[in-house]
Amino acid sequence: MKDKKKQKYWLCEFFERCGDNEYFHRYIYSDKNLKDMGYEDEKDDYKILSQFFLYKITPKDFYKWKQTYWYGNKLVSFYNWDKVSPREFKTLQKAGVYVNGDKLMFDWDKGEAI
Repeated sequence: MKDKKKQKYWLCEFFERCGDNEYFHRYIYSDKNLKDMGYEDEKDDYKILSQFFLYKITPKDFYKWKQTYWYGNKLVSFYNWDKVSPREFKTLQKAGVYVNGDKLMFDWDKGEAI
């Protein structure tokens, strides 16, 4: 009997600039989440940004400053990611990091939250 491949989890960090204000947000996605949203590499940053900000960001929203996209009147970018294990989830949640379940929260094709 083959062992099931263990799910990998990623702590993703997003940057947001609105006027003079800058923010960093963190969220945990699984390999399954990334596959479901069609994320393969940095060319698909707009997909993971759409998923986090619940707003349909497209490749035409690309802005050349630090691999950033326009989102409404804000600049946003997928800043960084690190592998994390499920045993770290509770600690990260206490620090204000959100952990995603198996379902995605945004349907990019429809451009709306699920």
